[in-house]
Amino acid sequence: MVRHAEPAGATGATGPALSHRGQTQAAALAERLALRPVAALYTSPVARARETAEAVAARLGLPAQVQGLLGDSSSGGGNRGREAVEWLAAQHSAPDALVVAVTHLPIIRLALCHALGLDERAKDRFRVDPCSVTEITLGGISPVVALVNDTCHLTSLDA
Repeated sequence: MVRHAEPAGATGATGPALSHRGQTQAAALAERLALRPVAALYTSPVARARETAEAVAARLGLPAQVQGLLGDSSSGGGNRGREAVEWLAAQHSAPDALVVAVTHLPIIRLALCHALGLDERAKDRFRVDPCSVTEITLGGISPVVALVNDTCHLTSLDA
């Protein structure tokens, strides 16, 4: 799961698109993901997530498929993160399928709670920066969290 890159202004249900820095972050993310065998790319319908996903799609030659379950759920309950993870797993049952989902802070936090068996009230304990990668491996007895808030592809941007 990838949190969308930095937006141009205040966030909301439909916008805004990415800032200049966000566009640079999305390009760096695309380069990072080009090194992996990505099977599918999904995105929230919200502009900032779609724009992040489109940068990745262009680099990988994959379509960015819009999925409503990945939409911003700031006011939603914990089921949303679980539903998003379960939907992604159902779409790609191959054990080694790498699926990228560009989404939002609340969805990633709730997905982490679900994967770790935590109550959704623990969601605010996870830091998830813009354009960070969080990797949850599915398909075994229980989900395995491999990465949380990984931004190694952005280090050269901060230099």
